Amino acid sequence: MDENRITKIIMKTRKKSENLLRVSEERFRSVFENASIGIALVSPDGRWLRVNHSLCEIIGYTEQELLATYFQAITHPEDLATDLAQMKRTLSGELPSYHLEKRYIHKNGATIRILQSITLVRDGAGAPLHFVTEIQDITRRRAAEDALKVSEQRYRRLMDSVTDYIYTVRMDESAATFHGSACLAVTGYSSEEYEADPFLWYRMVFEDDRKAVQDRINAVLRGGTPPPIEHRIIRRDGSIRWVRNAVVPHSDEQGSLIGYDGLVKDITDRKQVEEQLQHAQKMEAIGQLAAGIAHDLNNILTAMIGYATVVKMGMPENDPKGHHIDQIFALSDRAAALIQRLLIFSRRQESNAKPFDLNEAIEKTAKFMDKITGEDIQIILLPCPPTTAVTELRREPLIVRADSNLLEQVLMNLAANARDAMPNGGRLTIETGRYEMDNEFVGSHGYGNPGQYARIRVSDTGTGMDENTRKKVFEPFFTTKEVGKGTGLGLSVVYGIVKQHRGYITVSSEPGKGTEFNLYLPVFQGEAAEEKKQETPIPRVGNETVLLAEDDEDVRQFQKSILGKFGYNVITAIDGHDAVMKYRQHRDQVALLLFDLAMPKKTGKEAYEEIKKMNPDIKVLFSSGYSPDVIRQRAMLDDSAAVVFKPISPSSLLEKVRNALDK
Repeated sequence: MDENRITKIIMKTRKKSENLLRVSEERFRSVFENASIGIALVSPDGRWLRVNHSLCEIIGYTEQELLATYFQAITHPEDLATDLAQMKRTLSGELPSYHLEKRYIHKNGATIRILQSITLVRDGAGAPLHFVTEIQDITRRRAAEDALKVSEQRYRRLMDSVTDYIYTVRMDESAATFHGSACLAVTGYSSEEYEADPFLWYRMVFEDDRKAVQDRINAVLRGGTPPPIEHRIIRRDGSIRWVRNAVVPHSDEQGSLIGYDGLVKDITDRKQVEEQLQHAQKMEAIGQLAAGIAHDLNNILTAMIGYATVVKMGMPENDPKGHHIDQIFALSDRAAALIQRLLIFSRRQESNAKPFDLNEAIEKTAKFMDKITGEDIQIILLPCPPTTAVTELRREPLIVRADSNLLEQVLMNLAANARDAMPNGGRLTIETGRYEMDNEFVGSHGYGNPGQYARIRVSDTGTGMDENTRKKVFEPFFTTKEVGKGTGLGLSVVYGIVKQHRGYITVSSEPGKGTEFNLYLPVFQGEAAEEKKQETPIPRVGNETVLLAEDDEDVRQFQKSILGKFGYNVITAIDGHDAVMKYRQHRDQVALLLFDLAMPKKTGKEAYEEIKKMNPDIKVLFSSGYSPDVIRQRAMLDDSAAVVFKPISPSSLLEKVRNALDK
């Protein structure tokens, strides 16, 4: 082959190679310049040799600014040592390439996070030429991940601080996959115990409530979102607690249930407060009924006692029929006592409160208790055991402001209750002491006011009560006795008296372990009052005219009769409207208004107010079959108003009338 031909072949081959190289370089340049990630060629000593547009946008510098400097100048100082160490290992041949997450300092001074992939390019002799560096800006991604980590940490701390038990159930697991740390506080079981026993939660639910819980789960599995339910659980220590169980289901894009979260909150304290409120509301409702009944009965008794008195006044002293009249008086007293019990338990009976020594009163009452309990029950008086809250004061005065007669009734009723619980005999123990009621007591019981109280603890060794009975013992008309052997008013009267004295009462009992009542009465800071004997006044006669307004005919006739017998002229009216009309007719004669407060058309007070406009100096004496606190509240009477309360004896009525006229 001649030399010219060879030359042509060489030139053609070279041109072809140059074209291929040019195409390759153009392709490289196009990929390099148009790449969405940053790409750079870096010399072994760190100088920028070539950079693309994406890298300039990431770092904020122009191409000329970067080519005039080294990568070390914009690398975060804390990351530089690691970067240089990796380059050194690559140059030594230990690493062919490496990946590194690091930080650059943007031209505006901000720190950016980048992920770089570095490969070393060598020449034909193996000498290092340059590094090919691919750089991705991961600042936003890392910020989002960091925020997520912070959020997860906050969520975890929140879950650990929440006092409610949170759990998660996944359908693909068929069991709870997460139990919040509060499960231990609420149920007594740890998250590890729940994870080891998937059915522990179901056994924990109180047996009577399991169906309701299962029905709620079935509703969730059917795709529903049932409302929260309240049910009982059995804690690990055996105690029964009330919880509120709420569920939030989660579904996928197709609407299929993938799991649900649950929130279990201990509401035992709230339940106790609700029970207290329901009991108070029940007592209030029945108390209103009792007050109305007492009003009518007091009217009847007033007439009975009055007519019986009139009859006996007209009989010879030795008349054998006088015995029957005395029986009427005795039965009337029993009926009046029953009315007082109704008003006491409804807390509508005004008490004769005064300061007295509680220890002394209990010692006196205890002397008569054996008449109720019987000889086979031993009565023991003790100071309360010394604790952090109780001080022994058996022989020291323990002053309370109360009605001693009502307190005696409390002790007698508790003694009768203990007697029925100990048919074969036993011990009845009464202990007293001071008690400092604190916020812990108020929080655990759901009621009370912090302060110093006198505590009376009455305990017996009787049969005790189950939980259901214990909850009902203070309810009116509730009794465990046979029909005809109990009214059900004993302990409700006790409750009413204690509440009337701004006190509190608790009861604890278990079958076979007896019963214990704790009564708390506010301590009085002062000395006991001296006893004063009351003398029965002798009725005095009069000759004034009394306008008597009473809607109950029997009471009206009795009062007219007894006032007439003692010299008074009586004008009667059947209601408030009639009373005003009668006063207009006889205003010059009437010296006193004797008005029943509760009358139709016009109340006694309304009639009096209208008459008072005609005669501001008119004297008035009100009467009522309601208890003092009820009529003071409903009739809006001030404390200076003269009121006589039914049932009232003829002598008391005459004394009140005379006092009102002489005032």
